[in-house]
Amino acid sequence: DSCDPNYRAVRDVVSDMSGSHVGLGCMFWSLFELGDELTKKLREGLDSFDRWKRARGRQTLPVIAVHFRAGDKFLGFQSGFSGDLNPLISDLSAQHSHPVSAIIQCARDLEQRLGLTNSSYLFLSDHPHFRLQAQKWDPSRVYSRKAQPFHAGLSSIKNDDSAPYDAVWVEMLMAALADGIVISPSTFRGTQLSGFSLVSAEVGMFREEQIVNGWDCVRDTLRGRDAESES
Repeated sequence: DSCDPNYRAVRDVVSDMSGSHVGLGCMFWSLFELGDELTKKLREGLDSFDRWKRARGRQTLPVIAVHFRAGDKFLGFQSGFSGDLNPLISDLSAQHSHPVSAIIQCARDLEQRLGLTNSSYLFLSDHPHFRLQAQKWDPSRVYSRKAQPFHAGLSSIKNDDSAPYDAVWVEMLMAALADGIVISPSTFRGTQLSGFSLVSAEVGMFREEQIVNGWDCVRDTLRGRDAESES
C-alpha cells in the first residue's frame, strides 16, 4: 500500500519540480532496509516518544512533525555563504516574531487542513535553543528529542563512530511516521528545501495534502501582516 500510485513524492510539491512523479519513497523501501543497530535505536526513540505521550494521555492522538533548520552557524560552522543562517530568522525578527511560534503556527494550519485535533508536535531542529523554545511553547503538546544536533555533511566524528549519523536517521524516520509534516526551507533563499525535511517526507510517502512548506507558510503570514499594516 505504501507504494500506491496515488502517493506522490514530496518533490512533486516543490514548484520547481512540479512535473516530476518520481516515487522516491517507494524506491527507498524497495532498495534498502534498516540495519539491526539503526532499528534498535529507532525503537528506543519511539519508545521514549511513547512514554512521553502516555504520561500526557496522548497515545492515540495524531502527530505532526515540524522541522526548522536554523543553519550551519548554530552548529559551529561558518562557510561564508548565505547558507549559514536561515533567512526566515532575520525576516521574522524584523516583524518581532519568534521563528518557533511561526513554524508551529504552520503545523496548526496543517492540522486544521487535515481535519485533525489536539495533535502532538514532534519538533526537530539543528538549534538546541529552538528545540527548548518549542517545548516551552506548550510542554503538553510539543516533544523534542535531547539528541545533540549533528551536520551529516560537515561534522567530524572519531573512530568511525556511526552514532551521530544514526541519531539523524532516527529523527528523520520518526518524522516519516507522523500524520503530517511541516518541511523547512534550507538556509538559502528561494524554493530550496532542507535535505533532512525532504528525506523525511519522501521516506514517509506523504501525500501532497499532508505536507506544508514552511517557507511558503511563513512568507504568506508575513505578507498578510504587511497588508494589514498598510490598510
